[in-house]
Amino acid sequence: MHQEISDRLNLQPTRTHTKGEPRGFRQKDGSISPSIVWNDSAWILTSPLERDRNLAEHIKWLLDAIEPRGEAINALRAECTLIRLFCGFASHDGQGGFTLDADTLGRISKLGLNVDLDLYPPTDLEASEDEAEEQPKTIVH
Repeated sequence: MHQEISDRLNLQPTRTHTKGEPRGFRQKDGSISPSIVWNDSAWILTSPLERDRNLAEHIKWLLDAIEPRGEAINALRAECTLIRLFCGFASHDGQGGFTLDADTLGRISKLGLNVDLDLYPPTDLEASEDEAEEQPKTIVH
């Protein structure tokens, strides 16, 4: 299905995973646990912008990439469980935020996308740096 999604959208994913594949979850000893697997398959397109750019800029990049493919996205809805815009947000000091202007919100709405915002509050500097690697992405399940 991954190649079919790529063909229909005329886009290559940043990454994919298939239901039942190991998630690559790192255990405390540094080894990867093969017993934790993906519950679903996913085709993922991630913003290539630098991580320190405003979250709204990442979202606009993704919208620019997928908006011209709106008809193909709508056609995929019949076959895919979920199509969403996923955003991870972390802050080293617990402060921060972003604004989505009305135009951007309208673009998201017109595509019929849900927006999932995953917040990572800082627990310590190392954890915040690891979690800050999340970037906005479009995910097709």
